[in-house]
Amino acid sequence: ACGGGRAMAASALAAAAAAEARRSRVRTLYRRSLKAVWNWAVMRDDFCREGEKCRAAFEQYRHVQEPDRIERLIAEGEALLYSKRHPDPYIVPTAPGGCAYQRNPPVHTAMYLVDDYGREPEVIPEQQPKSIQR
Repeated sequence: ACGGGRAMAASALAAAAAAEARRSRVRTLYRRSLKAVWNWAVMRDDFCREGEKCRAAFEQYRHVQEPDRIERLIAEGEALLYSKRHPDPYIVPTAPGGCAYQRNPPVHTAMYLVDDYGREPEVIPEQQPKSIQR
């Protein structure tokens, strides 16, 4: 009887993990959909209007609980997103692939700037105090 309880707990844990993975995939698909909308509708009001349509499409299936149907809906959404992708998507200029990517890369930490060039301690000859000079 004890082993059966562990098996049920393990299967419940696996089901919860699978449900969380599906939720994560849906969130990712929604974010990618909004980014795709932004590529097509650059004006803010157009983006808001199209973003609301996108949200409504996701909300329409919010109540679905069957894992197989959820997987099918995710696959359909990814296929739709792929078919409507922009041929020249917006890329943030400083992101990889952007026009300013690594234009001014950060200085490597092993490099340093010499502030007193020519006056380093090993270059300056030892001077005696003025009271000893004759």
